Amino acid sequence: MLIFRIGLAFIILGSIFPVAFSTLEDNTSFGLLKIDKDQLAVSEDTLSIIQITGQVNNYSSGHPIYFSILKPDDSTSQIKIFGIKGGSFSTSLLLDANWFVGDYTINGIYRENVFGTVSFKILEVTGPELLSSFNVGTIKIEKDQFTITANKLTIDVYGNVANYEEAQLITIELKGPDDFNKSFSITAKKNGDYVAHITTDKTWPIGLYHVSGMYNSKEIGTVAFDLKKLDIPNWVRNNAKWWAASQISDSDFARGLEYLIKQGIITIPAGTQSEGASENQIPSWLKKNAGWWGEGQLSDDEFVKSIQWLITNGIIRV
Repeated sequence: MLIFRIGLAFIILGSIFPVAFSTLEDNTSFGLLKIDKDQLAVSEDTLSIIQITGQVNNYSSGHPIYFSILKPDDSTSQIKIFGIKGGSFSTSLLLDANWFVGDYTINGIYRENVFGTVSFKILEVTGPELLSSFNVGTIKIEKDQFTITANKLTIDVYGNVANYEEAQLITIELKGPDDFNKSFSITAKKNGDYVAHITTDKTWPIGLYHVSGMYNSKEIGTVAFDLKKLDIPNWVRNNAKWWAASQISDSDFARGLEYLIKQGIITIPAGTQSEGASENQIPSWLKKNAGWWGEGQLSDDEFVKSIQWLITNGIIRV
């Protein structure tokens, strides 16, 4: 039998068995994770807070840090934050009367690596149960902005419902601009994990959408996303086609790129210099891609991503 130790868990033949004791700090090759207390009582009259601090090694800005919290009923919740320069981070975990007595484990995760595992114990919970989504489950979305570049776009909303009863329905309600309102029901897995697939198309109004989840007449929570559409005028596409055929200059083609940037279709990463495009700044091999896009053989999304990559890597400067 092979036994491996990872953080505070032992893995035996693929199964994970958490260790029941509590710990304030864990230092691994991937980083450091600390909490300021490992035992506490929760009361409605007192604000209970656990401070989570530490540092992620080899941190790259723009990549989120996740904290997965395993609760006594075997359900989980997740916190997402971003660190500061150097990888240091700090966040607070607020506790109320909806939390349970028992042992909790916090795993710090960065770029799929567990950089630390700590645990704490709630000794006592007093006061009336507060109506919050923590006791019911979690609802999450991968990002907060989506762009429709084809006829359809599928957005996944996912999470976990605590104490889920098999085959019971979870209601997903979607509200958006122009009185847009849709609802549908899904079921979860035995462990309460669920995924709601939201399929949008070009008839959906652009703007902010709110997605809410309900289970057993209680709110799971709400997430939001901003829906955008690629609206590229024909003259920009024609410019790309003519440039691929050497019928217009590099600077004329660059004007089309500048338009896409001004309209927010192409975004310039923070720190990128704006120096104006000149003839020797646009690589000639890009002409093949531009020609395919102009002829409709390359999607808007693929073309925009290729330009974005060239700007990010300094091959094109605008």
